[in-house]
Parts: sequence; C-alpha cells; structure tokens
Amino acid sequence: MTERKPANVSFESWVETQIQKAQDRGQFDNLPGAGKPIPPDSPLDGEHWWVRKKMENEGLHYPNLADDLRKRIKEAQNEACAAPTDSAARAIVDRMNSEIHTYRISPPPGPPQILPLIDINQVLAARADGKSHTE
Repeated sequence: MTERKPANVSFESWVETQIQKAQDRGQFDNLPGAGKPIPPDSPLDGEHWWVRKKMENEGLHYPNLADDLRKRIKEAQNEACAAPTDSAARAIVDRMNSEIHTYRISPPPGPPQILPLIDINQVLAARADGKSHTE
C-alpha cells in the first residue's frame, strides 16, 4: 500500500480496493495457518499476545508473576514452619504478606489473580505440630 488515498474516495472503499487488488495478485495465498482455527490456549489469546509471540520467537520466557508468587508463598510457608522461633516465623510470614499486599495493589496486566495472605496462626499451629505447611 504505497499509493496515497485519493481525496474523493472514502477510506473504507479505498482499503477494500487495496485488499481486492492484493487478493487478485495472490498475496494472501498459502499463508501459514490459512483455513485452520486458532488452537485453544494459543499464544495469540489474551492481551499483549504479540509481546508473548515475539518473546517466544526470540527464545525468551514470558513471566507469569502470579505463578511465581504462588511458588514463593509455599516456600515461605514451609520456611516459616521450619523457623527456629515463633518470632522468626512471624518475620518470614510478615515479609511474604507484604509482597502479596504489594501485588494486590499493583497487579500485572492480565486476568486478576486472587492471592490470599498467609495465616500466621495456621503456620504457628503447623510449627507446634512439627509439620511443614504442605503436609
């Protein structure tokens, strides 16, 4: 589309004309994925799909911050259960709950993720029983 739109032609009809000319020249023939549905859970789904696609093509990882935070929450719970004192366990839980709170007030783009705060009473009860939080 290097030619300019004439002043007396509507934008829509000019674009349609350009598309029709390209089809006549065969420029839309044999495109990858032509006639195939987009697979579910495609990288093209969701907001910023083009960023994920570009990162995938470049061999980069698109971070899932909620999953990373969930993993760190479990690790913090287990670390707090194994802490030598109740005050050390409370400090670990307080630090992690602060991160969860920060995540809640400024979440990353995408669907909302609900991450509950760590219940210090459950952690302390598990510590008293001598169990890890995941048991």
